[in-house]
Amino acid sequence: MPIGRPRRLNAEKCQEICRLVAAGHSFAAVARAMGCNVKTIRRHADFDPQFQRRLEAAAIVARSSPLQVIRRAAQTNPQAAAWLRERTGQRSPRR
Repeated sequence: MPIGRPRRLNAEKCQEICRLVAAGHSFAAVARAMGCNVKTIRRHADFDPQFQRRLEAAAIVARSSPLQVIRRAAQTNPQAAAWLRERTGQRSPRR
């Protein structure tokens, strides 16, 4: 029989947290949606290394998603291509 309070974040909530973080939501917004504090999420990540890895992977996905959209748009849209070249320091191809 476990001693102490049950954990606020169960497996389903952890999965939903990772999904929301991957979608680009801030930790504060995710915590509000889950009905807890940001500290609760961070504390649970410290307690559960697997959750911490999934949370870090979700944050990486969130950061890379907008760049992937711009890269796809740059293939057909000259403005998107120019924007991408400006931000990444790539030179325009010679004609």
